[in-house]
Amino acid sequence: MTTERYIQFSMACLLLSIAASALRAQDRTLQDPDEGKQIAVLTSDADLHEKIAACRELARVGTRQSVPVLAQLLANDKLSHMARNALEGIPDPSAADALREALGTTRGKLLAGVIGSCGRKRDTKAVDAIAKFLDDSDSDVAYAAAYALGKIANAPAAAALEKALGSAPAAARPMIAEGCLMCAESLAADGKQDAAVAIYDRVGAADLPGRTRIAAMRGSILARGAKGIPLLVEQLKADSPQMLAAALRVAMEVPGAELTRAMAAQIPNLPEAKATLVMQALGNRGDVAALQPIMAIAQNGPAKLRLVAINTVGQLADSSVVPGLFDIASGDAAELARAAQQVLAAIPGKETDDALLAKLKAQDPKVRRVALAILGQRRVAAFMPQLIAMVADQDQEIRTSAIKALGDAASINELPLLIKTLNQPRSDADMQAAEAALSSACVRLADPDACASKIIDTLPSAAGPRKAAFLRVLRSIGGAKSLDAVRAATKDSDADVSDAATRVLCDWTSPAAAPDLLQLAKTSSNTRHQTLAFRGYVRLIASREVPPAQKITMCREARSLAKSDQEKRLVLGALSGIQNKQSLDMALGYLDDAAVKNEACNAAIQIAERMVRNNPAGAKAAMEKVLAATQDPEAARRAKAVVDQANRR
Repeated sequence: MTTERYIQFSMACLLLSIAASALRAQDRTLQDPDEGKQIAVLTSDADLHEKIAACRELARVGTRQSVPVLAQLLANDKLSHMARNALEGIPDPSAADALREALGTTRGKLLAGVIGSCGRKRDTKAVDAIAKFLDDSDSDVAYAAAYALGKIANAPAAAALEKALGSAPAAARPMIAEGCLMCAESLAADGKQDAAVAIYDRVGAADLPGRTRIAAMRGSILARGAKGIPLLVEQLKADSPQMLAAALRVAMEVPGAELTRAMAAQIPNLPEAKATLVMQALGNRGDVAALQPIMAIAQNGPAKLRLVAINTVGQLADSSVVPGLFDIASGDAAELARAAQQVLAAIPGKETDDALLAKLKAQDPKVRRVALAILGQRRVAAFMPQLIAMVADQDQEIRTSAIKALGDAASINELPLLIKTLNQPRSDADMQAAEAALSSACVRLADPDACASKIIDTLPSAAGPRKAAFLRVLRSIGGAKSLDAVRAATKDSDADVSDAATRVLCDWTSPAAAPDLLQLAKTSSNTRHQTLAFRGYVRLIASREVPPAQKITMCREARSLAKSDQEKRLVLGALSGIQNKQSLDMALGYLDDAAVKNEACNAAIQIAERMVRNNPAGAKAAMEKVLAATQDPEAARRAKAVVDQANRR
């Protein structure tokens, strides 16, 4: 289909849709065949459910023909609500007439409902009649009247509400004020801002609950548009925290730099707590008109506000603030410096990159170190050649900073340089920095196996502390390759390397190491290694990768190996995280051990609390044993709660 034919086809579809809509509207002026059936149901001896269904259908198809029978139902306690809904759905003027007439024939809740329907139909002819109910002794009726006039929202309705607001007793005033607010909102939506503002201001000045005055304040500001800015700014000085919070929420609804500048200008005049909230609101507005005023506070403001200002600048920042932020980032105030560095690391754009790269040429080593750290976090490609060169810098601090930055920025291509730096360090500081940087890079990079392979290839040339460092990096990487290499290193001829490898194995986070740790815990001649292996083995029981059945098996193994009270407590801690009958029975098995009885009770309670829904009998029996064993009031309370819950099932 050509473009021209497609446009013609689309226009034809649009015209057909408009025509169909017009026909549907016209159909409501003619009696639907189904309408007669529903009228017949309403005038028959049909049961209540059938008549409710008939009213519901007439709301859809009813015409003026249905109005008389529906009007008769407005005084019916059981059908009035459905009849009103049907009349609200009938566009013929006779429906509004019927509801208006019922204002004089209904009472109580039925009258309140009819008033509400008049409001929803926005029946301007009903205003005078409804206004008489604003001071009705029945609060439901009075509230319905205020609501209805608020919905109708013409000048007479507004006048009636304002008059009632001034004369109503205190108890009735809030509901009339709500009607006023509804009316003002409708007037504002219809373009009658002056009338809306007058009502909002009247409500705001009245003796009303705070939330009502807050709503009036919001409406007054929004209805005024740009002229409402001074009123909003005035609320920033309010003593009421609620009014201040509301004003800041309204600030999010009012666009434009004029308000942003007006709010920013108030910050120096506000107490620190308010100034903080205003700056945060300006950050959330995202208007760069606030950038320079807040940057000035970040540089020279009160100490407690500077950190807030720096973080706010981060929400608004562009490259124009880089010089000022860098001065803070390289300053002596550590907390402010860290915050400024984080902001600089996140400001996008080549201009920011270039400004930071220029700092690498500074004579001051501290300036260069700060630039290195930030550029490393930004991972700027143009920075890599300079960074690689600085890894060999003569200045120790520059070199250490460059190694750290390389850990933040390195790709797989730069990994050999970090490996070389760790294997051939110029100082202990270099080795420590290289280990941390290599671990950081390998964890960040997307191919852990490739990272592990490069390190494993280097292990034969490494020795002593350097080999131990590589093994710790492999632990950070994880995976089968890394685990195999560490496992092999536990048999290294160098006792220090073997010891380091065993310690790394005991810290392994994957359940794949569990068999090795169990073997070590059973057979190692090194008491320290046995202890570390036992702890590592028990820690792995909590892993999500271990299925429940295997957790129980591991707990049984650990229980058989636990010698000290501390080791028994570790086993109980592992059991408390397993929700089944086997773990509960194992925990109960420690109740006779006086040294760990309290921990056994708590573990059993924790398991029972989670399994009582699915096994109330088992949980109850276990808690009865706990109640017989414990002397701890809190444990007894929790156990009794489980028993009570089980009894209710």
